[in-house]
Amino acid sequence: MFPVLYMGIKRGGNYNSSRAIHSTDHIRLKSLILGLNAPKAWLQKLGIGNARIYFSGTNLLTWAAYDQYDPEMSGVVGFYTPPLKTYAFGLELKF
Repeated sequence: MFPVLYMGIKRGGNYNSSRAIHSTDHIRLKSLILGLNAPKAWLQKLGIGNARIYFSGTNLLTWAAYDQYDPEMSGVVGFYTPPLKTYAFGLELKF
């Protein structure tokens, strides 16, 4: 496991190179849930016990130095299907 000196081009095999090494620094917003409850004074007038409007999402944003990098792919970089983004909006009513 010592370095080997090659004169010219090594033919017929693989060789170690740092050419494919890239930055794996990233920030990811994996999931987010936001909700808002309506004031009780408004709901009592309508005969509703509780009302909540909400938004949730997964795989919303990924900031990475390398565009095709996905931190969940174990360092594999290439052209592949990115993780699906999922959005959900809703209204929850309790009477």
